[in-house]
Amino acid sequence: MLFGGGDGDAQECPLQVVVHRQPIRDVGRPLMVNGTAVACDAVSSDAWIGTRDAPVDGGVIDAARAAKWTRQAQGEHASVGSFAAFTLQLMANAAPPALLAGASRAAGDEVRHAEQSFALASAYGGRAIGAGPMPTAVLSSGLQPQSLRQLALAALDEGGIAETLSVLRAAADYDRLVAAGGAASTALAQLERDTLLGIVRDETRHAALAWRTVAWASAQSAALADECRAVVAPHRAAHPFLGELADRLIGNAAQAQRALTAVDVDLRLVDGVSLRDAAVQALIETFL
Repeated sequence: MLFGGGDGDAQECPLQVVVHRQPIRDVGRPLMVNGTAVACDAVSSDAWIGTRDAPVDGGVIDAARAAKWTRQAQGEHASVGSFAAFTLQLMANAAPPALLAGASRAAGDEVRHAEQSFALASAYGGRAIGAGPMPTAVLSSGLQPQSLRQLALAALDEGGIAETLSVLRAAADYDRLVAAGGAASTALAQLERDTLLGIVRDETRHAALAWRTVAWASAQSAALADECRAVVAPHRAAHPFLGELADRLIGNAAQAQRALTAVDVDLRLVDGVSLRDAAVQALIETFL
């Protein structure tokens, strides 16, 4: 059985452990330790699939899909820790309760996403795959308090940009599966589509949470607002909607005030509109 990082580096997997030690930054909200994205190893374990519907035995073995969903699961699992750290940093900066509630809800979402992703990895791999221990660097590095500036820039980089782009990749995966139609009509393929749709819905809300945090923080300092705009600038050409969000939210006192209340994201499936486009539109409409 072959598993790998999804970047052409598949490797033979021993019986007890599926090894993936590369940084995972392009799935969900990355867990950063000393500037490096970290994630657990994936191991032989049924602890993460007990409540899921994906069959482990008797399915069609697909090494590429197993590798893809293993990597997805590791990223979702790491996002649990990322949101836990984010919650503490929000508290250290006296953030409003709506942001704390959003961060806590997001961590729970990521646990569910990790379960679903490990279940799909197990189904496609033909055996149970789960999360191993987090690298010790996560704890040994300690959690250093962030200033408001550091909090805003991290939220923008890890959530406003990284997680937003991760949403678009998941949505594009969903769109490809839907386009495959009858070629992907098995129960497992339907579960894969449903899982991707749920991830996109939840993580569009997570991306909105990051942008709400940036709006709240950047409204408190003109210099910080300028720094945040500079972070977005290199992404404007490839992703114009990021520039639109930056123009609408960064340094905007009215949007900062809106961050003090709970906001959900209304992502609607519309005939003839890709999920990718629907996610972008839902994110933008959240801040109209």
